[in-house]
Amino acid sequence: MTHGIICKSVNRILIGKTYWKCVILPSLLQNIGIIKFNQKEISKLQTIENGVYRKILEGRDNTPISVLRGEIGSSLMETRFIESKLLMAKSIIEGENELTKKILAKVREDRKIPGTTK
Repeated sequence: MTHGIICKSVNRILIGKTYWKCVILPSLLQNIGIIKFNQKEISKLQTIENGVYRKILEGRDNTPISVLRGEIGSSLMETRFIESKLLMAKSIIEGENELTKKILAKVREDRKIPGTTK
């Protein structure tokens, strides 16, 4: 579906980039802050995204990924996962739900590396 929308548009780059970033990505990445993903799954998502950027820019298979991401103005998938987790933690800390605050504190305490406490 993404390819059909991109190919039929007059401004392929603008429409493709907007459609990917505003429609597809939000639906894919909804609630990623609470779902555990491993590195292999994140890499698969990154590969899919790189393929979409190749279609948008009509790039060849040997086009460097950094060029594709630079032209589109995209961050890495792993960066999005980190950002989502940080935003979720910030939301919990600033929120009013004491139970979720206690759970977050417990999780953070369990994950502390020995010797890193203040």
